[in-house]
Amino acid sequence: MAMAAAEPPTAAPAPDQRLLEVEEDEVVIDFKPNAKCLADLRLRSLHPSLPVAFKVQTSSPLKFLVSPPRGAVPPLSSASLRVVLRPQPHAPPSFPRSRADRFLVLSSLSAARLDSVADGEGGAGAGVGAVRLRVFFGGPYLLRLAADAGDAAVVRLILRRQPHLLPLLEPPPQRRRPTPSSWRRRCCTRRPRGGTAAR
Repeated sequence: MAMAAAEPPTAAPAPDQRLLEVEEDEVVIDFKPNAKCLADLRLRSLHPSLPVAFKVQTSSPLKFLVSPPRGAVPPLSSASLRVVLRPQPHAPPSFPRSRADRFLVLSSLSAARLDSVADGEGGAGAGVGAVRLRVFFGGPYLLRLAADAGDAAVVRLILRRQPHLLPLLEPPPQRRRPTPSSWRRRCCTRRPRGGTAAR
């Protein structure tokens, strides 16, 4: 008597099967002291038929906020996130690329799987994808700070990521001040009003 073959269980995504793509390769922050700094991230679902749940973690939760920190992206659609750096009184200890600040974007077809992943930068479990992002601190303030300190390597790294900041390093054009001789020439060549007086 032949036995009916059992239906295979629903398989979790293969380790090399990506569910979610982050368009940015780094979290780019235009840093300003004592100011709230913002950066946007765009997530794109790679699954053709099912929504993809996501959860964002950071190694520096006291410094950064993410809105929304979790959610779901419809099939083959996109979603935007906002990263907020709380006001900091001083420049980052290491920039432009931070050694301590990182983000982890977890994705899964099951939100329950994301809840089972411990907070922090631990490895993702089975059926959970992970995209790691470093933090890049740039902007006019840090560019001028590096230039004033003579740190050419940092200046090059910031301009490579943000070439639109290059005009900030160019000295402003100086207006030529008229010399006394030019003033005399202008005065001497100025014609008197009302014509020449009759003798």
